[in-house]
Amino acid sequence: MLNKKSTRAKIGIIAIAVGFIGIIFAIFLPTIMTETLHFSKDNIVLLTPKNNLIISLTSLVLIVATLILLALKHTKLTYSLATLTIIAIIGFCGWTLTNYNAIQNEKIILKSYNNEQIFNWADIEAVIYEYHHELPYGQYIFQTANDEIIINETVKFGTEQKQKIYSTARSMDIAFIERESSE
Repeated sequence: MLNKKSTRAKIGIIAIAVGFIGIIFAIFLPTIMTETLHFSKDNIVLLTPKNNLIISLTSLVLIVATLILLALKHTKLTYSLATLTIIAIIGFCGWTLTNYNAIQNEKIILKSYNNEQIFNWADIEAVIYEYHHELPYGQYIFQTANDEIIINETVKFGTEQKQKIYSTARSMDIAFIERESSE
């Protein structure tokens, strides 16, 4: 009897393992899924919104909390809560798969779970690149007649992508302005 591991210990060990391994998955999985599901040759830059990372980390915390709850108590209520939490986690993961931003050769797409905004390059009046001399990344502001699209620069904006955005804007006679941020 003493040589046998308890159910609480097993679930507790699984919670610790999921916590450690889950951090890696929560950080990288949204980007991997965006890059594979929404890949297109037309993409200049394909970005995973920051809220996908927040949703993934929230899902990870819910998984670990559920496992800890199951390790502490074995009742119908805890199993019901665990089931509801798993359903919520699946919903969160499905939600993150639909969120992405893409700057393409013909258009700019801002896609979220329940909203998709598509801006054609022909509708854009100006592209402004704002940078701060102390920060490594700036932001692109795409101005249309009615809207202003702000896309923060990330590691994915390499020299080739920046040049492609500039050349696409210039080929369509769109003003490209580079300026230092006032903030």
